[in-house]
Amino acid sequence: MGNCSLVNAQLFTQVTSTANPIVTDPVQSYYNGASWIDYDNDNLLDLFVVRSGLYHNDGNGNFSKITNSGLGLTTGVGNTWADIDNDGDIDCIQSGGNAGGTKLFINNGNATFTQNTSGVWAVPTALRGWGSTFGDYNNDGLVDLFIASPVGFVGITDSCKFLINFGNGNFARVDTTIVTDTLDAFTVPSWSDFDNDGDVDLFIGSGRVNGALSRDYLLRIISCKVADHCSLE
Repeated sequence: MGNCSLVNAQLFTQVTSTANPIVTDPVQSYYNGASWIDYDNDNLLDLFVVRSGLYHNDGNGNFSKITNSGLGLTTGVGNTWADIDNDGDIDCIQSGGNAGGTKLFINNGNATFTQNTSGVWAVPTALRGWGSTFGDYNNDGLVDLFIASPVGFVGITDSCKFLINFGNGNFARVDTTIVTDTLDAFTVPSWSDFDNDGDVDLFIGSGRVNGALSRDYLLRIISCKVADHCSLE
């Protein structure tokens, strides 16, 4: 008989202290994503909750709500973070539908953010979506963006959005790929190199937002070289 080892159960305790603004802030009545991120590079994970706010981690389990961050809090469903301009701090995408759409907020490095309203970001409602995810799909050192579109929900009638990063906050939308030519109830996307071939691949989860169950999608990057437009299958 082989040796058997016991694994201690992991115990969780709910944080209920009213000194914590995460506990006392009003409950959201809509779908809202959340992310743990170190937005100020102090090696403590902060929390951002769509339409609720940005909560700074003060250490020892204590948080302070940042009320002047510049991040939009009136619309949105999902959010994803990455250093889109390679300046050493992470920036924020808030994805959403209806009148809000998807917006890019640039980290100013001083605990404030500024919305980018140029180029593809000039019309947020042209980029309506649910979840979004950053990934450097062409290995050029710049993170690109995929936005999942659940057709028939939150005012979305068009396909997913694929945005290529050209640096300095400049992105170009590409609508000629396999990831943007299908209409479905796409909700949550994620990049990962599942086949360990050196480039990230794309998984897109789907929901029941249009009244029927939908399939999930796994798309693999093929024929990819640095700075080239890669192909997916």
